[in-house]
Amino acid sequence: MLLLLLLAQMPAMPGQPMGPIVSSPATSRVSYAFFEFAPANGAGMGSACAGITPTGAKGEALIFARSTTAMCSKRGLRTTGIQPGDLVVVAAGQPRVEPDADGVLGLRLENARANRLLRSSEIDNGAWTKAGGASVSADYALAPDGTMSADRLIYNATSSYVLQADNTGGVATAASVYLRGTSGSGVIDFCHGGGSGQCTTCSYVASSWTRCEFVSSFAAANNVFLGCDAPTKGSACSPAGDVLVWGLQHELGSNASSHIPTVSATANRNVETASFAFTTPLPSGSMAVSVDTSTTSHNGDQGWLVVCGGTTTGFNGLLGYSTAFASSLFINSSTLSGTVGGSVGQSRRAGWWGTSGYGAINTPGTSATGATTTTMTGAPSFLGLGDYNACAAPGSRVADGIYSRPCVDPDPARCR
Repeated sequence: MLLLLLLAQMPAMPGQPMGPIVSSPATSRVSYAFFEFAPANGAGMGSACAGITPTGAKGEALIFARSTTAMCSKRGLRTTGIQPGDLVVVAAGQPRVEPDADGVLGLRLENARANRLLRSSEIDNGAWTKAGGASVSADYALAPDGTMSADRLIYNATSSYVLQADNTGGVATAASVYLRGTSGSGVIDFCHGGGSGQCTTCSYVASSWTRCEFVSSFAAANNVFLGCDAPTKGSACSPAGDVLVWGLQHELGSNASSHIPTVSATANRNVETASFAFTTPLPSGSMAVSVDTSTTSHNGDQGWLVVCGGTTTGFNGLLGYSTAFASSLFINSSTLSGTVGGSVGQSRRAGWWGTSGYGAINTPGTSATGATTTTMTGAPSFLGLGDYNACAAPGSRVADGIYSRPCVDPDPARCR
């Protein structure tokens, strides 16, 4: 035991990473970079939606803010295979630990949104119009949050549906709903409009819950229909069906965000910010910085990882998305254009690696080349996640998604 303690306190040899050696429960030793959060081995993260505040891999304190409750998903961004209890409401100020697209636990961050629909899980309520013989049985089955609050909807194939008016025509809106077959699989129409409009056909199965998401910018009133609405669809309805329904949502924006429960009034989820302050600033010079993201939207200039001197300064380096470049890496205000591989919702790694160049890539361990500069000036002491303006106006440009494996180290061979 004494030998292990002496080894852990020995200074790093030339060429070795700065991170301390940490003993795992399995007695294997892990050498972490200067800074890591949400690493692949889960250090500091606890378990998904467990209601604890995660830390950096070496115990660094997370600085987190959100002034409202939020819905956490043990399935992350996945929209299928959801079981009762997979969704958990976490308290205001509580971070959401969720698995990314690779199954690695990360931190979910989202912009402020509002659910405009009343009684989001009570389609039996008078806030929902029932038409064409549609019938609803309240609190019929276990919902994705584990409560007995899922309603049963039976509808026929001749304009039979539930409806709630929400006059938001001409702007991008996203609608979403959780569905499960009462006794089998099937499909159901989910529409925006009124008399005419836009629809999607949602599939459901009896073995698990599925979240159906639909984005529209229909010019007229964006009423929300679920069931069979031939006039709005402009064609024949989906077949008659018997389905469990929970968690309807209609929000302004071009992507569906996590569910926001409502009762007698609309409800908000406020913006989330996350950052770390380094007790020892990063040295200047060649640098390795990377982060894995599973993002749900690309709206404007958005940052995935920012390093800087504090919350009132410009950034020393940034990995993120730019409307001008489709993706960009910035070092000391130099813009380096790259290409983001994969699609929204996929896990991808973005990073730069000192003299080895930079990349915005899918596969850890490789990088593009061609950076005009790969050294960082100043002494960054602050790292912001998921926010282009984390160093100047936190919370103003958050990129919705799950962030895992951010890594910073002066050794350009690290953070692969």
